Amino acid sequence: MIYNAYAIPGLKNMQNYLLKDTSSINIDRIIEVTLKYYGLSLEQVQQRIRDTEIINCRRMIIYLLRENTSLTQTEIAKKFNKACLDHTTIVHHMKVARGFIKVNDEIFMQDLKNLKLLI
Repeated sequence: MIYNAYAIPGLKNMQNYLLKDTSSINIDRIIEVTLKYYGLSLEQVQQRIRDTEIINCRRMIIYLLRENTSLTQTEIAKKFNKACLDHTTIVHHMKVARGFIKVNDEIFMQDLKNLKLLI
């Protein structure tokens, strides 16, 4: 019998969890290296400031956490100040990041490449 992953509640999330290799990726390391790369503190990124550099750093942390760990959107949001982010903001940042990748945005792609090497 073949099971449809969408027909069994929770199975699709379990597959995503099992397929992501987080053994060599440390959540705190992703955050620490990204903050250092952008020259910002966690407190700055947690604030509700809309400065371009802070937004770019926040977006990169979110993208790297979502793509390289098994953290859910809600769990990623909890890493930040709740007043600053919720899971819908995570969805928005992921959409923007994937848009940058799709159009091969030079600055985003260079930052992503550099951070992947550092992490």
